Amino acid sequence: MYNSMAKKLTDFFILKKIIKEEEKNVYVYCFEVMISSFVYLVLFFTIAIVLKCLLQSILFLTGFWIIRSVAGGYHAKTYTRCHVLFMSNQIFMILLCSLLTNYTKHILLFIFLLISIISIFVFSPVEHKNNKHNSKQIKKFKFLSRFLILFITIISLILDRNGFTEYIFPFVIGSFSVSFSLIFEKLKDWRCKNEEVQ
Repeated sequence: MYNSMAKKLTDFFILKKIIKEEEKNVYVYCFEVMISSFVYLVLFFTIAIVLKCLLQSILFLTGFWIIRSVAGGYHAKTYTRCHVLFMSNQIFMILLCSLLTNYTKHILLFIFLLISIISIFVFSPVEHKNNKHNSKQIKKFKFLSRFLILFITIISLILDRNGFTEYIFPFVIGSFSVSFSLIFEKLKDWRCKNEEVQ
């Protein structure tokens, strides 16, 4: 659906001589990503407002985006599946923030951060097939992702000890969800390679 909309939009701009015909594929991909991102943000903020968890959701999104931008992560086969997975993560975060006691959040915070550090140090960065990195970029993203998760861990633990658990917990869940997706993506790659060998 997004691809079809992106093609129509690109064709319109080509017709108006704003875009060159030879650049069509690049613009189709860009418009497709833009449309998907717009739909994703509408769904995200709708859930946040309806469930009255706007601040937690923004903190969650920030934690997710900071790590995702340098570490990569799982890529669903369709935009719809991607939206469903992310919305599920958001709702899961809201449930945890609403139902858990502060004591349980302290424990989970530590566990999530520990898993995130291990996952990022072992697997990051994970590349997308449409966005391959050269060796210099891989080295850069590896350093940035490791630096960021260690920085996030230190700041999170300090804020947690000083009574800001309610605010730092959704942020850490966002970072953790990316870290967990690294493991999932690597397992998927390993399974695909095994199937190809067989």
